[in-house]
Amino acid sequence: MIRKYHLLLFLILFVKTLVPVVVAQEAVLDSSFENSYYLQKISIHQQLRIGEKSIVFLGNSLTDIGAWTEWFASHPVKNRGISSDITYGVLHRLPDILKGKPSKIFLMIGINDVARDIPDEMILQNIRKMILMTERKSPHTKLYLHSILPTYPDMRIYKNHYHKNQVVRALNIQLERMSQELGITYIDLAKLLADENGNLDPSYTNDGLHLTQTGYEVWLDHLKEKKYCCP
Repeated sequence: MIRKYHLLLFLILFVKTLVPVVVAQEAVLDSSFENSYYLQKISIHQQLRIGEKSIVFLGNSLTDIGAWTEWFASHPVKNRGISSDITYGVLHRLPDILKGKPSKIFLMIGINDVARDIPDEMILQNIRKMILMTERKSPHTKLYLHSILPTYPDMRIYKNHYHKNQVVRALNIQLERMSQELGITYIDLAKLLADENGNLDPSYTNDGLHLTQTGYEVWLDHLKEKKYCCP
């Protein structure tokens, strides 16, 4: 009887030790995206027209910050970047963009997913869904997929984003393979903006995550040189 009691007590204590682990694992996957800024931007975007000649830049803050409509003032460019956005947020708002049947979409997304430790397979799955959704809902739209940019770790502002460039590199390998598999253009911007250590070159950033004008100039020059957009 005593042995059974001890065994029962052991099992109870063992289960209790597992509960915090399970909770911690569940807490890692934060796929929320509808913050106040996201909803503000969505309310604006829904009132702005996208047409068949539109060229859409789609992504997170790296896109949002860019002055695309001024850099390509003679072209029907639309900025659909939303700061802090993740793959789940882009996947949610992509159908509205595709209703207009734009001619091109330039997509860069994923670094905020990495910062949240969202598993690689979920990030890749969401981006694959975006590609397939575009092909299905707007088959004449040409989709360009950008690599995820690395970060420069010697900063203090975006601590969750730093020191994860190994994850970024692994994801970019998979994104390039996915692009080849699905027949879309892959733009390896990470290679152009990285330093010799594979970090975001500090000459292109002032916070280790976002680009300054010098970084955007590299991006723009590459798009023009390859004739991807708006020569």
